Amino acid sequence: MSALGTTWALGLRPRWIRGKRLAVSPMPRLGEEEKIANMFNTVVSLSPPSEHVLSGGYDPRALPRLKPGIKIIWRPIGEYNAPTLIDIVKILKELREPVLVHCFRGCGRSSVIAAAWLMLVEGGSLPETLAEISTRAGCGPETTPQLSVLEAFDLARRAGLLEKLSREYDVDDPVPEYLLLLAKSISAITGDDIVEEARKAFSRENELRLVAEKLANSLDYKVSRVTLRSETLVIQVWIPRRAHPSNVQRSGERYDELSEELQSILRKIAGKEINVSIEPRDPEDVPWL
Repeated sequence: MSALGTTWALGLRPRWIRGKRLAVSPMPRLGEEEKIANMFNTVVSLSPPSEHVLSGGYDPRALPRLKPGIKIIWRPIGEYNAPTLIDIVKILKELREPVLVHCFRGCGRSSVIAAAWLMLVEGGSLPETLAEISTRAGCGPETTPQLSVLEAFDLARRAGLLEKLSREYDVDDPVPEYLLLLAKSISAITGDDIVEEARKAFSRENELRLVAEKLANSLDYKVSRVTLRSETLVIQVWIPRRAHPSNVQRSGERYDELSEELQSILRKIAGKEINVSIEPRDPEDVPWL
């Protein structure tokens, strides 16, 4: 057992998503650097340094010495959590195939990047893509932030917004993801076209932006899910995006005032009463799918 409370790194076990273009894998082991360098032109590690070191994992910094020009993209993300939307967009722009994507087990976090890549290169729907990832990788997204960021990415892709997101937004800005998740829910209420709703949401005068900005200002990047439950917009709040549950303390915050503010704005947008329920979860209460 390692200090992570898990078994040691499983080692390089590439599961190819498409041909020899992109593979996901559990954490490679120390000593497998040469094998990685021989197989891949880009390595995306979604593991914090502790997962590399405490599990007997490989050292990504050694790869450029073995293969000059190999691209290392290191985006540490806490276990069970997800990258930000702009993280995903920017990572995909940097890839040079063949690509290795890994986290510790090669499942939840890795599957998010693999699914976004597959949707981008093949244009399939999110449900089709998730089924394909599960078949080829043996697992897929596991928690609500992982699924939600993929829903936002899928809608941004269909609405032709990816270049705008890459160019105009910082990687830590939650507003784009919140706008897309809100547009998805509001279109289900109003019956408007979801893609057009997403495009309108990014115009400066759109009132949905006010809702997204209020969420960002009040909750930072802690919204892990936005769903409809009957006539209620349910906003699930967990830990900050990328953080690990063990590194975050309980907040004990209540959001009654914010819920009322959002209800008032959404009533004007939708032309009907929409209840808002903000549901915080404790850090250890992982929001599994």
